[in-house]
Amino acid sequence: MDTFSDRYCAAHRCTAAQFQRRVFWRCLHRRAYPLAPFILLLNKSYFAPDLDFVHQVGQCTEMGKVWEQTRLYFTSPLHRRWLRRQADVRISAHKVINLAAEFLPAGNSPASASGVY
Repeated sequence: MDTFSDRYCAAHRCTAAQFQRRVFWRCLHRRAYPLAPFILLLNKSYFAPDLDFVHQVGQCTEMGKVWEQTRLYFTSPLHRRWLRRQADVRISAHKVINLAAEFLPAGNSPASASGVY
């Protein structure tokens, strides 16, 4: 079964290597755009949780798995920093979910009932 990454790359004519970067910049919070280049210069690992989230979601074959990865992303201790949580200097999980939904079958119900999203 094709993954989100496979389907996205086929539709957008990109390589698997380009997938993470394209989805990251497409799903970055608007407030983070002006800060992101500077943060990347000063601390290359700052966006590692976001890139890992994009990678994990890219391997999903149905939306139920995307919701599970979203839950894991929000419960990560790295996500609890003020700059990420309060100032939204991170990717938007909502944008990632909506983008994945364009390419993946529904699968299980979202985890929103558990209060994660």
